[in-house]
Amino acid sequence: MNRPEIPGIKILELLMILDQIDPSVLSQVLTIYDEDQQPKRNLTQLMANPRILRLTITDLAHLSGRSLSSFNRDFRAVFGVSPKPWQIERRLTVAHKLLVESDLSITDIALGVGYLNTSHFISTYKDRHGCTPSQT
Repeated sequence: MNRPEIPGIKILELLMILDQIDPSVLSQVLTIYDEDQQPKRNLTQLMANPRILRLTITDLAHLSGRSLSSFNRDFRAVFGVSPKPWQIERRLTVAHKLLVESDLSITDIALGVGYLNTSHFISTYKDRHGCTPSQT
């Protein structure tokens, strides 16, 4: 069975291990240019990529070419809500679609949308949808 999402998950796992060893390494990896030189990216285009669901808000700010405070301010202006609630809602929407349309396991779906703790994913999903992922 071909599983194209596995390389992305493994890269994410590597980045998280690097972050645990030395938190400054991840920001060095994500910062291609100095913040002053890095151009601001279009937030709508950046957030449309489903792979960003696995990233933290700080990582998203770096990828967008903004400081965390600028990212939060610009994000709210574009989407009308702060990044974290938007990210949670988007993760749960994508997870629901995967639960309905694929045969992936709950753990694979949780990891795919950015939840490292499956129990937390199940709890959050149940709060949002009124049922557990396995009942969907």
